[in-house]
Amino acid sequence: MRGIHGLRPKRKASKLHKRVAAIIKDAFGTTVEAYQEVPVKELSPSWPDYRSKFDWVLPDLMIVIEAHGDQHYRSGVFSSAAGGFQRLAQQIAADDAKQVAAEDAGYSYIVINNEITNDDAARMLIDAMKMPESSRRERTKTTAPDYIKRMKEARRRYAQKMRRRVNTPERRKRDAERRREWSKKVRERYRKQQRNS
Repeated sequence: MRGIHGLRPKRKASKLHKRVAAIIKDAFGTTVEAYQEVPVKELSPSWPDYRSKFDWVLPDLMIVIEAHGDQHYRSGVFSSAAGGFQRLAQQIAADDAKQVAAEDAGYSYIVINNEITNDDAARMLIDAMKMPESSRRERTKTTAPDYIKRMKEARRRYAQKMRRRVNTPERRKRDAERRREWSKKVRERYRKQQRNS
């Protein structure tokens, strides 16, 4: 399997990614076989490319773990304005597609975010391991606490709302006015500097 073997996170890994490593150790010990940054195509051959990756894969236990930071739930984390809303919508679509790919391959798909405590996350992993093969498609619904479901639904509604706001004529007009004002201020500042020099 492609990916980084072992429970030791990369030096530049996020705090949440490192926390997931600690949760896996607490739940299953250090002997569990784990891979990081595994291409989705490894589990789902029909996936179009090798760029999309799962954060953690436990092949012996048939579990995929995704560490979802703030960029998976709100816009403007790594980008701003209209581009941030569009990026959030793309992120949500990518997350949903990865979940379908994992579950189609027979894996449990577990999401761990900053709102979930370590104990809850470890319980989710253990519950996912105990689930029978026939109910893998329903695992996320049965093992995830209610607040994860509510958060996911709120995230979808928010993305739909932002998608409608991004491409409206009023928003494009307002963005154009802001750009004109900004360029005017830049020109005035430049002229002022030329006069003073």
